Amino acid sequence: MTNKNIYSLLAILISIFIVNNTIYAGPNKQSACYLDMDITTRAYNNLDAFDIESSIIGYAGDNIIIGVLVQNVSNMDTFQVEVSYDPSLLSFVAAAEDMPMKGIKNILKSNGGTTLGFQATEKNVGTINITNTLTGNDPSIAPEGTGLVALLKFKVLSGKSVSLEMKNVIFVDSAQSEDHISLLHGGKIN
Repeated sequence: MTNKNIYSLLAILISIFIVNNTIYAGPNKQSACYLDMDITTRAYNNLDAFDIESSIIGYAGDNIIIGVLVQNVSNMDTFQVEVSYDPSLLSFVAAAEDMPMKGIKNILKSNGGTTLGFQATEKNVGTINITNTLTGNDPSIAPEGTGLVALLKFKVLSGKSVSLEMKNVIFVDSAQSEDHISLLHGGKIN
């Protein structure tokens, strides 16, 4: 085999590798997911996720509402997020996809879309599985940018600090490209 043939073969293999990686990577590979530990400190219509509250002070008996935010999404149609915490220090009370009365709107609805089935259920004690999706798969209503996807209400059970972590975060676009998100930022109640 000549050098010219070897270079041609290498070029073909590299091209196949690059094309295959491009096909399977969705538009949200570089997106992020954050917990905003104090939703009262910002307006959610022009959100900068780098500026969120990563911790809050809580006392035993307090109810705390936490925002789940996505950053730099593109053509986002569906998501899944798991939030884990120590159930001896926190109790999960309720969840909502947004709070329209307070001007807090879910990013999935930002382009006129409607959601099909917001769910936030305790997968196991200490782990909440949150999912939601747009109706249909119309890219013209799939959101772009940064925004809120869920609100979680917890009751503080103890005066000890507790961390909340995210895992198994998946964003899916309207073409059904799935991205497992690795840029995750949890929060802490002090």
